[in-house]
Amino acid sequence: MMKNFLGILVIGLLFGSSGYAKTEISEIKKSIKEDRDGLLKLEGFHPLNAPHAINPVSVSDFSIIGDTSIRFESNDGECGQEPNWNDCPNDRERAELNYWDETWKKEKWYRFYLFLPKDYNSIAPAKMSLIQWKRLNPSKVLVIFQHMHAGLTFNRNGETFPDSYIVLKSNEELLGNWTEIIFNTNWHPDPKKGFMKVWIDGKLKVDFKGQANSKDGKRLNLRYGLYSSYMSYYKNTYKNNTMPQRIAFYDGVKAEKKCRKLLDTQICKDLVSQTVEEYTYFLHHSDDKELNWKTLCPITPAKFETATKIEDFGTLCSPIEPKLAIETTDVFDGRYSFTMSRFNANDGSKRIGKGYIDINNGIMTVAKEGRKLDTGSTDLFDSFTGQIDKKGNISSFVKINVLTGKSHLFEVNLVGTKDDQLQGKWDDYFDVILTLGKKE
Repeated sequence: MMKNFLGILVIGLLFGSSGYAKTEISEIKKSIKEDRDGLLKLEGFHPLNAPHAINPVSVSDFSIIGDTSIRFESNDGECGQEPNWNDCPNDRERAELNYWDETWKKEKWYRFYLFLPKDYNSIAPAKMSLIQWKRLNPSKVLVIFQHMHAGLTFNRNGETFPDSYIVLKSNEELLGNWTEIIFNTNWHPDPKKGFMKVWIDGKLKVDFKGQANSKDGKRLNLRYGLYSSYMSYYKNTYKNNTMPQRIAFYDGVKAEKKCRKLLDTQICKDLVSQTVEEYTYFLHHSDDKELNWKTLCPITPAKFETATKIEDFGTLCSPIEPKLAIETTDVFDGRYSFTMSRFNANDGSKRIGKGYIDINNGIMTVAKEGRKLDTGSTDLFDSFTGQIDKKGNISSFVKINVLTGKSHLFEVNLVGTKDDQLQGKWDDYFDVILTLGKKE
């Protein structure tokens, strides 16, 4: 069972960069076999693990299943090469284990326990693959469990499917805790027969019905650990050419044909009885320094399954609107005229719309009559929602376009006061300014 984490982790981190002899693959296999890995057959270290890496894969006595787990470590510059590929000039570093081929069109149940330390060094907006399956000949990624700004995500990868990211567990819950991942699929290329399901800590997060492989995906295999890619996203965003040390632990990795061979019968009954009404979809941006609420949007499983290309997801879901943290008042109730402008310090201000805002019990909406918008349909004003407190402070949101003849709709958080102006960023160039007139 789980050991005293604090003491062991401190000791482990003290030796995170030095003092280790290279671990033999026989030691790794022994640790994994002690957890009874079922149908999985470990082949060895990934051939692209850097031969000069300090301590890429080792056995740790920090565990949740049995006595040991597998510890992965990746440091700056630890990239490798093989005859047909070189990670070093291709923006990648990895420390992974590689498994023998699996069969397709057959149902499989997989279990992983994953631990990312509380002080895990995220490399987002670069991509960190934690668990992935690839089809072979040709070599293309199928699915990835990935760490991103949104936390742990499930990616039906763009090399085979419409690229997409479903949020499984936020960083607040993920870091510093063991996470149980149960993945069930049949790797079937027929959209009428294929499926993918993911449970996180016993809760159903993904219930996908549709294509689960490509028609040429007869051979596929598993690899897991730390696989960093598109590292330039991180370096360019943070103006830092050095990648931070990355550490992760895996335990209890196992696969079976039936759930009851993988887990307790009662647990299996509970898992398969669950349904999921909504996913949280993550829109990855290559230059985000942190999680932006605009990149999270709810989408139903049915809508998710209709997407045939990555662009579809932008039209199938809208960003999650954060709750407005203002205690409303009816002191300012009434109707107020307003003007809306776009603004940039170089270009100045240009008015793009006008109308009336009604305030009722402190809740602000745009009136239907008297509205005008030069950059799109006036129906966009229906997206406006705001709140005002007793001091006249306002927090509001509107989904708007500020450019004539363009179709870019971005959500803007407009904040300010009733007697001054409300302002918020539309993109990296333009702000939106809303100015209230006098009460009618």
